[in-house]
Amino acid sequence: MKDHDMKLTPEEKRVQEAIRDLGVVDADEAFRERLKHDFMRGTIAGRQRPLGFRVALRPAWQIAFLIAVAVTAGFLLLWARGPSWKVHAVLGKGKIIVNDQAVDSHAFARLSELIRARARVQVSEGTELDLLGDDVLLLELASGSDVTIPDRPRRWFTKPLESVLYAGEIRLQTGPSFAGHRLRVQTAEGHIEVTGTAVSVYKGNDFTCVCVLEGTARIGKDEGRMEDVAAGLRKVMFSGDQPSVVTAIEPHHEEELLKFLNRNKGVFD
Repeated sequence: MKDHDMKLTPEEKRVQEAIRDLGVVDADEAFRERLKHDFMRGTIAGRQRPLGFRVALRPAWQIAFLIAVAVTAGFLLLWARGPSWKVHAVLGKGKIIVNDQAVDSHAFARLSELIRARARVQVSEGTELDLLGDDVLLLELASGSDVTIPDRPRRWFTKPLESVLYAGEIRLQTGPSFAGHRLRVQTAEGHIEVTGTAVSVYKGNDFTCVCVLEGTARIGKDEGRMEDVAAGLRKVMFSGDQPSVVTAIEPHHEEELLKFLNRNKGVFD
């Protein structure tokens, strides 16, 4: 049938032109041999065309649509991962080791390149490092700390951000976009789960001390023994069978937390 014998709508004509623009789709030699073999045996009707062959015969606008969907999905997944960690401030002089690579504390640009989510960071004595996850979380690695950096905060997903503190002290403050997120800090003696607060976590030789300055944190030796600890209190967890204790916040840790907050006042504005 000739084209002039068909009454096509403008949309159908555009589709017809797109199909013509695709050109000829040549089958490879293997396909030709398989088709010949199936024809001789009478089994050609029962065989489905390969997926790649069906896709090749689709109109150009359908292919373009599928590509656009794939690109958009990829962009949204990347965007949903949220902000990466940024070096906000470095105090003091010394070495900072990131995944076994030692860097001078004043090498700000190099530190920014190396520090990523899940990196293990060791801060030498006399040096402090502040890391910022956009308006989600501010994290300070105190002098002598050894810790893994939490994963990147995600915008839409509530998977907990996880960190391991091997030694030293970290201080943290949650930001306005932390709502819906959870931060889990693990030490040899226990677990700390933060859902919105300002706390410090100190890992000693055989104990972990968690001081809560603002909000509430869930703290326990394991998942089955978690309890809420309110502002103004601390919980100390020991190695072995010695029971944990909850007492008033430790003055030195409270003082350092206040310095941390005052130094970074307005960071989330």
